[in-house]
Amino acid sequence: MIFEDKENIGIEIILKAITFILRIAGFSFMILPSVMLCLISADQFVCQRSKNLCEFKERHIWQSEYTIEKVVALSDIHNAYIESHLNDRGSTLYQVYLNTQKGAFPLSNKSISNYDFQSETKAKINSYLKSNQESLEITGSDLWFLFPFLFIVIGFFVAFILPIIISRIYRKKRNIDIGIQKCF
Repeated sequence: MIFEDKENIGIEIILKAITFILRIAGFSFMILPSVMLCLISADQFVCQRSKNLCEFKERHIWQSEYTIEKVVALSDIHNAYIESHLNDRGSTLYQVYLNTQKGAFPLSNKSISNYDFQSETKAKINSYLKSNQESLEITGSDLWFLFPFLFIVIGFFVAFILPIIISRIYRKKRNIDIGIQKCF
């Protein structure tokens, strides 16, 4: 009987250590994406021929409207092109640049691995520059905002739900073992 109590105390300590580790891991999964949400933004590029201007806009998750980051005269833009570079892992990333009278600059601060999306963006801009179309609006995907939420949900599960499940499974198993021992 004394041996059983010492064994249970050891298991209880291990169970508490596992719970502590799961909570730390879960909080990490929740804190890091929360910081990411503050940094992630959606981009928008809007041109109006009648005003001879193009605006680069940005919106963070806490903003309901886009804010203007940069304005360029439409007549200053010559064309759009794509530049590629390798990231730290050796993957190729693509970014659309605008070639203007004052030099080239990126359409947004994001490089992505989807060449087709960047190629489509470049084609839309170059087509607009050659046409008489009044306006052009290119909006980046807001799906970036969903990615951190997934990690927050996983972190919540790991920090709060998983320790409860493990504890209940252990306690249920322990009660069954104690019941079997009482039968003999």
